[in-house]
Amino acid sequence: MKKQRNKEKRAKNPVFRHEGLYERSDTPVTKNGVITKTLLMLTIVAIVAVLSGSMFSAKLEAGDAGNIGVMALVALFATLAVAILIGFKPNLAKPLSFVYAGLEGFLLGIISVFAMRFDGGSVVSTALFITIAIVMATNVLYTTGIIKVNKKFISIVFMMTLGAMFFYLILIVGSLAGLDTSFMFDGSPLAIGISVLMLLIASLNLFVDYFMVDSFIEQGSDRSYEWYLAFGLTVTIVWIYIEALRLVQNLLGND
Repeated sequence: MKKQRNKEKRAKNPVFRHEGLYERSDTPVTKNGVITKTLLMLTIVAIVAVLSGSMFSAKLEAGDAGNIGVMALVALFATLAVAILIGFKPNLAKPLSFVYAGLEGFLLGIISVFAMRFDGGSVVSTALFITIAIVMATNVLYTTGIIKVNKKFISIVFMMTLGAMFFYLILIVGSLAGLDTSFMFDGSPLAIGISVLMLLIASLNLFVDYFMVDSFIEQGSDRSYEWYLAFGLTVTIVWIYIEALRLVQNLLGND
C-alpha cells in the first residue's frame, strides 16, 4: 500500500510522467553519464554550426544569399518537430538526439553568421561567455541549495516557458504574414527588456533540468534515460546561447 501511494505521489510530479521511471534498473542513470552525453551533443552542435556557418559566410561574401532564409526556417521547424517527438517518446532520445544536434547546429551556424556580419565576431564570443557563465552559476546555486527546486518552482517555470514559446510562435507566424518584428533587434529599451526576460526564463529552465537529473538518479531509472536528460540540457543551453546572442546584439544597439 505504501509503495502504491509513493507511486501515485511521483505520478503527480511532471518529472515522473513516463512509466519506465517507476522501475529501478540494474544499470541506472549516472550524473557522469548525463554530462558525457550532453557534452557529446554540444560538441556535435558546435561542429555543425562551424561548418554551416563557414559555408553560409562564404556565400554571403560572394553575394549569394540564395535561399538561406528558407533553409533556416525549414531547419527551425524540423528542430522543433524532433524536439517535440523526443518529449513524447523518450525511448527515441538516443537516435533522435543526434538528428536534433545536427539540425540545431545547422541553424545556429546561420544565426551566428548573420550576427557576426552585422555586429562583428565579438558578439558570438561574448554570447558564448555569457552562456558558460550562466551554466556554471546556476549549477553552483543548485548544488549548494541556494536555489531550491520544488513542484511550485517547476510549475512557475513551465508557465513562463509556455508563455515564451507562444510569444515566439506569434512572432514567427506574424513575420511570415508581413508583421514588422524589427523591434526585437533594434537595441531599444523594449528590445533589451524582452531579451533579458527571455534569457532569465531560459536560465531558470536549467534548474529544472538539474532537478530532473537528480530525480532520475534517485529513482534508479534505466541508463537509457541519460540521452533524454542530455537532450533536455542541450535544448536549454542552446536556448540560453540564442537569447544571450540577441541580448548582446541589442546592447550594441544594432538592428
